[in-house]
Amino acid sequence: MLGCFRNRGLLAAAAYDELGEKERERLTRHLARCPACRARADAFGAMRARINDDPPALERDLLPILRRRIQAERETPVAAPLPMGRAVFFGASAAAVAICFTAAFTGAPEWSGLVAQGGGERDAPAAHEEAPSMASVLAEAERYVNARDYTGAYQLLQEALDAHEDSPLNGQARLKLADLAYTHLQWYPEAHEAYEDLVRSRRDMLEDSSRLSEIVGRWNMLAEARKVDYASLMAYQAARNRARGRFEALEQVVAAYPGTYVASEAAHTMAELAAGENPNVSRVEALEAARQRSAHPLAGAQFALELGQAYRDEARDLDNARLHLQAASECPDQVLAERAMAALAHLPDP
Repeated sequence: MLGCFRNRGLLAAAAYDELGEKERERLTRHLARCPACRARADAFGAMRARINDDPPALERDLLPILRRRIQAERETPVAAPLPMGRAVFFGASAAAVAICFTAAFTGAPEWSGLVAQGGGERDAPAAHEEAPSMASVLAEAERYVNARDYTGAYQLLQEALDAHEDSPLNGQARLKLADLAYTHLQWYPEAHEAYEDLVRSRRDMLEDSSRLSEIVGRWNMLAEARKVDYASLMAYQAARNRARGRFEALEQVVAAYPGTYVASEAAHTMAELAAGENPNVSRVEALEAARQRSAHPLAGAQFALELGQAYRDEARDLDNARLHLQAASECPDQVLAERAMAALAHLPDP
């Protein structure tokens, strides 16, 4: 599962009883539904049991050596910093490098405030400072997104949602979190949970949004893809991101998951590819072009379903809508055929 690696750092911390209450609750919920991470947790526990907590005896005092090393690093001229994720390392002390090296191999969250002698994108607030407002957090998250630091933006919003449960901007932050998980990070379990919360608990906010149908569509697609552990969505994203052979790869996704929301999404992406950069092509024309270019029978049946709905909803051509939906209903794939028959049943009598 794509979200598993986000919990691997928590697994290591849990072995040493170093989790906060909310982190432990999140990890417990994840372990309840993920056998693979439960096995990792058991492995961490077994490893922890074999580790001796007694510090090793040293034959010499290393403190003077470390002090001389740190002082030498401070006196060494530093070149312009190079960005490395959410932290910048230049002239870093051995301890700082060791911490980040450990985080990279345990899957622990990156330390945004860990910067040696140079400052960073975001300093950790002092203990006496108040938490930033949700409005400022949203603005900072947008800056992270513009810098393509999607993981940083997600973490920032997640922390803010925990700290500002009653904020009037909570729904807006939740929507931003869902979009990040779905579009940029492909953390589909997290995206499903966030969109579901929006649809079920914040419908009043969504009803005033032009994105209502899009958000409900994503929620439906994620709920359906969850049945196959989001494999269909992962296949769609992989095909969509290909540099070459994108149309053919998307066609294979349609053929593998006919009649699903993912197949519908893939078919419309194929239609966009078939239409090219022509802005005057209607959706019906683009779907027709993609169907003619497609060679797989199941993809052809999927295009018949999509065309039937496009003729019904956009062209207001019920005769052609009925013709294409009837063709799709005769497809050997049961899921696709049932979806076409349901669409046919909602057409007015001729």
